[in-house]
Amino acid sequence: MIIRSREIGLFNAYSLMMAGVVTLWFWGCLVAMSVLDLRPLLQNMEPYLAYNLISVGGLLLQLYQTDLGRLNLVRMEAVQNARLSISQTLHVAGALALMLVLTKDLTISRLFLLVYLAALPFILFLANAMVPKLLGRMFFGGRNLLPSLVIGRLQRAPKLRRWLRRIEAYGVHVIGFLTDDDLGGLETESGPVPVVGHARELRGILSKIRVDTVILLDLPKEQPLLDEIVENCIHAGVRLVAINPLPERFKHSLRFYRQFGMDFIALRQEPLQDPLNRIIKRTIDIVVALFAVVFILPPLTLAVWIAHRMQSPGPLFFRQTRAGIQNRPFQIFKFRTMTVSNPNEARQATEADDRIFPFGRIMRKCSIDEIPQFLNVLLGDMSVVGPRPHMLEHNEQFAKVMAGYHVRTFIKPGVTGLAQVQGYRGEAHTPDDIRKRVACDVDYIERWSPLLDVAIIFQTALQVVRPPRSAY
Repeated sequence: MIIRSREIGLFNAYSLMMAGVVTLWFWGCLVAMSVLDLRPLLQNMEPYLAYNLISVGGLLLQLYQTDLGRLNLVRMEAVQNARLSISQTLHVAGALALMLVLTKDLTISRLFLLVYLAALPFILFLANAMVPKLLGRMFFGGRNLLPSLVIGRLQRAPKLRRWLRRIEAYGVHVIGFLTDDDLGGLETESGPVPVVGHARELRGILSKIRVDTVILLDLPKEQPLLDEIVENCIHAGVRLVAINPLPERFKHSLRFYRQFGMDFIALRQEPLQDPLNRIIKRTIDIVVALFAVVFILPPLTLAVWIAHRMQSPGPLFFRQTRAGIQNRPFQIFKFRTMTVSNPNEARQATEADDRIFPFGRIMRKCSIDEIPQFLNVLLGDMSVVGPRPHMLEHNEQFAKVMAGYHVRTFIKPGVTGLAQVQGYRGEAHTPDDIRKRVACDVDYIERWSPLLDVAIIFQTALQVVRPPRSAY
């Protein structure tokens, strides 16, 4: 579809430009500090080349996670811009911090990194405000403007007002409506759009005025009328775009694919049904879990054992039956964070839960109690990233709140997940909390990729250092 192609093209160009902005600021800051003789930074440039690439990688990692359906680049509001710029800066800072930790590099100037990162959100804010608009005018203005006609009921058009306003930013200029409604037109952001005729008059109208695209708001009930519209557009060399009515009828977003000469509709896409993708995900799981079990779990186990002896003697580990893939039960491993005298294990932990002993509260806040679950990953019951596993009783309760709750069990549960890094962790206070978490889980299932897993693991590591308020 031409509008989607323009949106993707603009985003790709924007991503390249933003990578250029980060690179220019990186070297500009470096040159400025060298000129001011704060430190002879330019005498050893090789490490800085690597850190520049890491900065760009952190930025692109954030951009890769961007949902184009929600982000209006060309007409981005200041608040949305601020959030985007801060998120981009945090990803760059995190990538640089990870590089420093892994390499233990002492050659690069910490003062330079501090100055570079301190000003970066302001640089990105200005770039996010200017670059998309500049690219929009460059790519979609002048001869690239697409004069368009809209065919359909005007009663439906107000529901699509936001979409009509958005496509204007990509050079799709609606010049008139064809409808049988007795209305004079529709008021849009760029001004009133008049009714110029009826759908059956399309051939004559296309012969009189320049039209590049015809947009169907809904499909005509009569097949001959639809055939006539298609034939007229083909005859006139005009693009025809129709808004798909099936998601409204199914009351769900849809995926379309063709197989063995037949066209099919599915409610969602599932990348992890691809055997190669499953192998890639399992490889990530084994690499991360082995590192955690070999290097992190042993010293952590000793520290937790000492804390248990001092504050709450009893078993080191806590094992509980949880629901796995397709609701199959398995035994999950955790460090015990509650007292041995716990009368109700099924009750969710609350912020001031008296069952949690002091060091247990610290473990829960920093997710230390979850580390033994990497044993579950090696056993194949869990993945590093996926929907969090709940108790069987909780699954039954939550399924009553949300009809599509069990969709999240299509894949293995995870030590961390998309819902957790987006702040939906801890106690579920309301049905809306459950819906938001499940929406994140389903979103993860539908758009899984290796890079998404890496991004979630990286964000989880940041949350261990700086836990969200919902962590308790």
